[in-house]
Amino acid sequence: MSTITKEELLRIPKLRKHIKRTRMRIELYESKAEGGAIEYKEKVQSGVCDSASECLCAAVDLQQELNSNLLELNALVCKAYDFMRTFDDVFLRDIVYARYIVGLEWKDVASTFGYSNQRIFQKHREILKKL
Repeated sequence: MSTITKEELLRIPKLRKHIKRTRMRIELYESKAEGGAIEYKEKVQSGVCDSASECLCAAVDLQQELNSNLLELNALVCKAYDFMRTFDDVFLRDIVYARYIVGLEWKDVASTFGYSNQRIFQKHREILKKL
């Protein structure tokens, strides 16, 4: 069983957000390459390429980055799952499962279990102390 560090555990939600943004950027580049219209706001924010070939190259590069990030996420989630199984307290296990395995936002974790955000964060501090 491989152990997970605090930094690795906390990286999981950040990595999920990064993957989501990367997927959106890939779609944007592919749309531009296929002749889709892109609003000026999107062009400024994402640095969209001018030619179709540049857009396709950017999409391929992003896809490689995405694949690497997905492999890293999978490895971290497996470590988080092993870590979750070490808890005797079912509630702590459920928090790790909901947040790091399933990927729920904190507000959704709290509403799922019927607790306040404050209580969930308090329990989360307990979880982090075990690392």
